[in-house]
Amino acid sequence: MHKQEFSTKEFIHILQQNGWKETRRKSSHITLSKNNNAHIITVVDHGKEMNRCLARKLLKEAGLFDRLYV
Repeated sequence: MHKQEFSTKEFIHILQQNGWKETRRKSSHITLSKNNNAHIITVVDHGKEMNRCLARKLLKEAGLFDRLYV
């Protein structure tokens, strides 16, 4: 997967396919967790595409970077 940018919706879908669940949504901040809140990631949805650097950082935090190299 070598995309330059992701929509927030696409990115959240990728996380959900890998076991992450949306646990909270407040304004434009969407919080996802895995393993009963042991790991938490917050994605900001401003209606724009996420840039590549942010997507890479969040994928690393989610432990998916090596499998989904962006």
